Amino acid sequence: LGVLGKYDEAARLLRKVVKDDPQLLEAWAELAYIYELDDDFARAEATYSELLDQGETSLELWRRLIELNIRLENSERALALARQAPDELAFLLSAATLFMDNDMYDEAEAILLPKAGDDAPPEVLFYLSMLEYQGRQDKEASMAYLLRISPGEEYYDRSLQFQSHLALEMEDTELALERAALGRETFPEDREFWLLEARLLQLHDRIEDAMDVLRQASEAWPEDTEILFTLGVLHDNRKEYDQAMEIMERVIAIDAIH
Repeated sequence: LGVLGKYDEAARLLRKVVKDDPQLLEAWAELAYIYELDDDFARAEATYSELLDQGETSLELWRRLIELNIRLENSERALALARQAPDELAFLLSAATLFMDNDMYDEAEAILLPKAGDDAPPEVLFYLSMLEYQGRQDKEASMAYLLRISPGEEYYDRSLQFQSHLALEMEDTELALERAALGRETFPEDREFWLLEARLLQLHDRIEDAMDVLRQASEAWPEDTEILFTLGVLHDNRKEYDQAMEIMERVIAIDAIH
């Protein structure tokens, strides 16, 4: 019945099942899901809460409840649920993402800050950095969190990329270039750092250096059309039309294959 979109009939049957057997958690979960499909978020929330009261503790249940309370604009209960849920980092970050995706930055910060002490996981620091950038437009605070992510830690590569972009927005082009170059040296297998450094070198009018970076990148990724196209454009800007044409023909040939 649910698959056929007959949600009222499906819910009626499931309510009979849980009335006859209140301990049948699978039926409660199915009933809550039917309410969700029918956009009856208040009933879905109440039904999932019943599951929680009966001892079901899956992280997906906590996540569904938080998301439903966000939809119901019940921010206080959503935050309370996030605080009561099992203290697992992956779940914490998932809940913070739900809040940030709904522009609820204060709620996201409330569950992340307790984890932001001296031994803060790099994931938490990165999420707080994004929160400051997206939600508060505070580039300095965002950069401060990124600088706490140490070399060798998870998210260090993303931290360097974001530091470079932030520095550029803060009009510190030297720092932006420094972070990009460090990223390329530390993570030579990540093509994004090569492209980023080349673009920043262009901004510094260091065109030959930018082209040298792109040539090296094209040796590592000979069929990367973005790297080749960027190099071809630089040749064209320098009126080196034969070289530009040769590279652009390579781009077309690679695109035709892929």
